[in-house]
Amino acid sequence: MPLRNVCAALALLASNFVAPQTFAAGDSLRCVVPADTVPFEFASDGNLLRGFIDPPTTAGRHPAIVIVHGSGTTDITQGGGPYNGSYEEMRAAFRSAGIATVVWDKAGNGCSDGGYMHADDVYARANEVVAAVKALQTRDDIDASRIGVW
Repeated sequence: MPLRNVCAALALLASNFVAPQTFAAGDSLRCVVPADTVPFEFASDGNLLRGFIDPPTTAGRHPAIVIVHGSGTTDITQGGGPYNGSYEEMRAAFRSAGIATVVWDKAGNGCSDGGYMHADDVYARANEVVAAVKALQTRDDIDASRIGVW
């Protein structure tokens, strides 16, 4: 077996043992959504994914923007650092325009169940987005005909 394949196999094996424990959803104090947001959970590929909706302050059904993370890990309920996956400034801008925003942790990250291999699986990420949009379409506070993806 070529050295490159051996290294890839070892990295994959190591991520199976490290990532799920590192990002376990069991710490309830860590999994509290930010103030003025609404918890959001949905299932995708057998995983329960957790995040939150940042609604505008006005009453009624709102359009929504699903903010899709790039590559790498997420922990949206934890602050600090230049990037924590919560997109605070972007969420504030949309909220002030009357648009709800939606973010969640990838499988095996932050407060979401499952495992994340640290090598973006484009199909899994696409499945998450479709599942999130479908879950949003069932909510009374979201206008199902006006959901976008960022």
